[in-house]
Amino acid sequence: MNLFTIPNLTKNRVFGLDLLRFFAIFFVVYVHAGNFLPFRDKVDLYMKIYYDGVGIFFVLSGFLIGTIIIKQLLNDNVKKSELFHFWKQRWSRTLPNYYFFLILNIFFEFIFNRNNSFDYYFPFLVFLQSIIYDKWTFFYSSWSLCVEEWFYLLIPLFLFVLLKLKIFKPKIIFLITCIVVILLVNLLRVYIYINNIDGNLKIIEEMKFSIFTRFDALMYGMLAAYIKFYYLNIWNKFKNIGFIIGILGLLIYYFLPVRSSFYIHLISYTLTSLTIFSFLPYLVTLKVKETKITRIITHISLISYSMYLVNSFFVMIISYLPIWDNVDIFISTLLNRESSWGIIMSILYLSFWVVTILLSTLIYKYFEIPTTKYLRNRK
Repeated sequence: MNLFTIPNLTKNRVFGLDLLRFFAIFFVVYVHAGNFLPFRDKVDLYMKIYYDGVGIFFVLSGFLIGTIIIKQLLNDNVKKSELFHFWKQRWSRTLPNYYFFLILNIFFEFIFNRNNSFDYYFPFLVFLQSIIYDKWTFFYSSWSLCVEEWFYLLIPLFLFVLLKLKIFKPKIIFLITCIVVILLVNLLRVYIYINNIDGNLKIIEEMKFSIFTRFDALMYGMLAAYIKFYYLNIWNKFKNIGFIIGILGLLIYYFLPVRSSFYIHLISYTLTSLTIFSFLPYLVTLKVKETKITRIITHISLISYSMYLVNSFFVMIISYLPIWDNVDIFISTLLNRESSWGIIMSILYLSFWVVTILLSTLIYKYFEIPTTKYLRNRK
């Protein structure tokens, strides 16, 4: 069997969701690859293609988690064992990879920067580093994992408590939770924005990375799962209109002529969430013929979590290596050039994509899958 071949690649896959996941990780890696863009004067043009990949991940994650919660937890006699089973299924999928890369990041951070103490690393062990984001450079991509892990912990627990109280029917409890969380998060962002627009702009900038100011994106996904499960006729009728609305959302995102601070820090989050929300009914029913392209998309979708962790780790390693000036001198001398930074950056840019995909495939196949299976099968 080929070292990089993933068995049963397309088995039981929903291609439309794989397509979403493909674009989500593409945009994440795309923006990080921009660190090695050969033509620095073209960065602004390069970034015009960028879309909020993490925002796509959030809505998609909420949709999948919402579907699981509705099927497993949303009943009148829900038990603690079912809640713990939900957490076990989630965390057996996400935690091994996270802690594997956390250890790697700590190891290399310690080698190149010995000033950091245990207190510096401790928040990363318990996903507290993004309660209030402070633009740390160490393991910076983990901010979005904080959002997801706290969501996995708090929202099912909150629903479980409400279900036990039996104030409303499970269906109503789920809907109210979605609506209330979306409203509260948006009110929190507006409050932070209004109270800091004339002063501490740093806090406004950090809203994008803080845990409780991004919960609404996952809730839009859960709301989509609710509509699909309880109102399938409306869901199916909405898919073509939703697709058109999604296209309009993309056009606004890319071509809106005026991008005020209010739009960037408040409206853009909701726009991304509603755009992906609108695409979901169409994408979950999307049927395509299997080709090499669809297999590549599915492959990238499967390894997307590993890619998310690998690519930021790769950026850190490259930035720490103190060899690039010597490489420049060597290549410049070899080619009789004044500077070879364009060549170096081009090689790094291409290597970044290739190494990220290949290494992520290996980690997914030989670490992520085995650890997930092992932990889920443990009693």
